[in-house]
Amino acid sequence: SLPDDEDELTAYLQQIAGSRGGAGGDGGFVIDGFSNGRVPPKDQIQEIRISNSPFSSEFSGMGYGRTEMITRAGTGTFRGQMNFQFRDESLNARNAFNVTKDGTPAKRPPYQSRNINTNVSGPIIRNRLSLNLQARHTDNENSSIIRATTVNPDGSLLQHYDPILSPNSNRGMSARTQFSINKTNTLYTNINYQRQQNRN
Repeated sequence: SLPDDEDELTAYLQQIAGSRGGAGGDGGFVIDGFSNGRVPPKDQIQEIRISNSPFSSEFSGMGYGRTEMITRAGTGTFRGQMNFQFRDESLNARNAFNVTKDGTPAKRPPYQSRNINTNVSGPIIRNRLSLNLQARHTDNENSSIIRATTVNPDGSLLQHYDPILSPNSNRGMSARTQFSINKTNTLYTNINYQRQQNRN
């Protein structure tokens, strides 16, 4: 009876975890023993457990609302998705502090946001080996206004309002596999790569 859509399933489980004592459903997901993973499709899930013990010694931190998932190896069908999001300054309001030296409103500073997310998962060997690949890339060109006051030689004050770009990028990839050794033992592997860059 769980939702088929992964995003709806994530929201549903967060609500359940929140009702069991989590702070607003903020508890994390532990997928096959690895934290902060993406919730897999419903047909790949073998077991879901929501933690009732905030002081369990098997986890690095305390807290209610932790949701553990164990997946089945080699089950389900191949599936994937990709989404792209773009935004620029065209729909942004002008910053009230961004004015020219004579006090007139200045142009909106440049801004762009570009986000790409994709994931693919499915069985490599039916009922034996599964593979899950995820990749994301985010570029944000945020802008801030520097407001400075300069004292002229004659004692008058000169106000400066200058926009400055603060670009940042975040790139990440992950791969997760489940290999069924026998009926009672499964080998899980997880590889993560992440790169962040913040300037200005």
